[in-house]
Amino acid sequence: KLEPVSRVTFPLDNSKVKAITSITGTAQDALSGIASAAQIAVSIQEVSPGNAYWTGVVPGTFTGTSEMFYPLNGGTLGGSYIGTAWSFSVPLLRDGYTYRVRVRATDNAMPGGNVETAISSITFIYDATPPLTGIVKPLNTRYYGNNASEPDYYLNLISGTASDAFGISKSEIQ
Repeated sequence: KLEPVSRVTFPLDNSKVKAITSITGTAQDALSGIASAAQIAVSIQEVSPGNAYWTGVVPGTFTGTSEMFYPLNGGTLGGSYIGTAWSFSVPLLRDGYTYRVRVRATDNAMPGGNVETAISSITFIYDATPPLTGIVKPLNTRYYGNNASEPDYYLNLISGTASDAFGISKSEIQ
């Protein structure tokens, strides 16, 4: 008895995502194959700050109290499975939340198919809020120039601040 193997390929594990319209992955079975999107099922959980489960519809809610797997061909998911690649539409996500996506596949073996037990999962943060930035120096409407001997009018440094709940990877001045 060989089980199928499925994986989430986007979003990447432990990533921070600011925009996402679909979740994608792969699923395959070397012996009996996987025939359709109905044989691939997904589960999404809010990991932090909440712990609720997705209700399986798009746009949907995260009000479930236990994990349920929903087949990609279900109702509003817009799921597809072509070759070994699958995808489905993302439910409504909340800014600043961490999510866990799990996927499992069932192959074509008769009777009933082999269901994947080594379930693949990834975790990502949905971060749609841009960082906060501020200019410290030069001061707005301050003249810097000919009075360079005056400390307040000498521009020896350009400085500012930047902050974000999930960190700053770089800052630039244009």
